[in-house]
Amino acid sequence: MTDSKDFPQLIPPHDGYRNLQSYQTAEIVYNTTVVALLKGSIARAQKE
Repeated sequence: MTDSKDFPQLIPPHDGYRNLQSYQTAEIVYNTTVVALLKGSIARAQKE
């Protein structure tokens, strides 16, 4: 079996995607959408 130390690293280490402004914005939009959909379905269920 080959050892991973034998090959150069193709992608260097990075800080992570969660620090990116675009990721943080997308997460806020997603969470807001989920909350709005849940509130809408609860309101519809209470009317029935």
